Amino acid sequence: MEIYVFPFEKEYMDTMEKTVGSARWTIEFDFIKNAQKEAKRQGLWNLFLPGISKITLTEYAPLCELMGKSLPLGPKVFNCQAPDTGNMEVLHLYGT
Repeated sequence: MEIYVFPFEKEYMDTMEKTVGSARWTIEFDFIKNAQKEAKRQGLWNLFLPGISKITLTEYAPLCELMGKSLPLGPKVFNCQAPDTGNMEVLHLYGT
């Protein structure tokens, strides 16, 4: 969070404030892509899936609190943002 998330919040928010309408969904940020690659490399991707992350819900809860300190970026970097978490859990458990 200190290296890959917090330093980029201002740039992200400034860009999003200047962007209107559906264009917001097309913006790609290199710093987000880099942070996501690092999260995957370190095994910090999809932490909400205990079968993959090997952590319990109780262990996951304080990580959510930390990610929530940067609501625009924290959950996105670790692929733990709503509504994806709930959808991914269902697909992981019951999808083929």
